[in-house]
Amino acid sequence: MELLMFNNQTDLNLENFNNIKRPITLHTRLGPIDVTHENIFHFESGLLGFEKSKKFGLGMMPGVPKNSPFMILQSFNEDDLCFILFNNNMENVDSVGQIKSLLLKSDIDHVAAILSMDTQDLKYAFVISTNNSMKNNMSINTMAPIFFNVESKTAWQIVLNNPIYNVCEPLC
Repeated sequence: MELLMFNNQTDLNLENFNNIKRPITLHTRLGPIDVTHENIFHFESGLLGFEKSKKFGLGMMPGVPKNSPFMILQSFNEDDLCFILFNNNMENVDSVGQIKSLLLKSDIDHVAAILSMDTQDLKYAFVISTNNSMKNNMSINTMAPIFFNVESKTAWQIVLNNPIYNVCEPLC
């Protein structure tokens, strides 16, 4: 049996090969999603009602176009813990085709100041919910959006103290 030795060139290529970060496949209630390392976020305080789950992956929802505003936020700790998010950062088209703001700029600026970060590094999404009384309608929680710092890979769900926001804001 011949022992194969790697030369320096091969070792270098293997080192680069090992440093390539491949997507991680997470199995969700809605099907598998691929999560890149850039889309893994640490929630310092967890999510409301799920404070023990702190590491989440953000991926595209299975079966929807890539430019869809719908995403999945999947816990790394609990397989059954996932949320459908609506990612629309600042603008939404209402029923007559007008663009309306989902969050006030002053509230976004306030959150950025609380988190000591630049507003441009702050992205946000809304948790989607449905219930039996709204079988054909989805709503989003505009009162407690999820804020993402894409640079530090940290995230927070923050309750906004403004009466214009609702826990069940109709999406459609």
